[in-house]
Amino acid sequence: EVAAAAVVSVNLGRLAPAPAPFGVNANGALFDRVNIYLVQEGDDGENGIAAACNDSIVPVQINIDATVAPLTASLDALLESEPADLDLAQLSNPSAEGSLVIDQVDILNGQARVALTGDVADNLRFCDGARIAAQLQATALQYSTVTSVIVTVNGVPLADVLP
Repeated sequence: EVAAAAVVSVNLGRLAPAPAPFGVNANGALFDRVNIYLVQEGDDGENGIAAACNDSIVPVQINIDATVAPLTASLDALLESEPADLDLAQLSNPSAEGSLVIDQVDILNGQARVALTGDVADNLRFCDGARIAAQLQATALQYSTVTSVIVTVNGVPLADVLP
């Protein structure tokens, strides 16, 4: 679970690489911080990755419980984080407005397959569907092991469930 004190930094720049892990144990590298990608509306790519409706998708680094599965942890955090909880009022997170949760995440030959269950919010604003898709894609593509992303919601391609 992401707490208000979890924010480490906001990296206003292009696609940020995944944060380096803090420690290594016998099981391999443990990540205890990850980037999630939030929306800065009307920014036109100036402070992040250019996205729908002249917005930017901005990396925000947060602390997490140590894990060997940073992609899953990043997506979990994205789906749960409210910018107000992170003290980032200038950013929005339409991905957290519904009831989406991770069912399964697999990476095979560079392709991340993200299976979500639940629903996107009923009250999405114009462009929020494209914003959600951009957030999920940027969050997954930050990792060097991921070169493409396929997201489904309840077994249906993400594009078919977004407005």
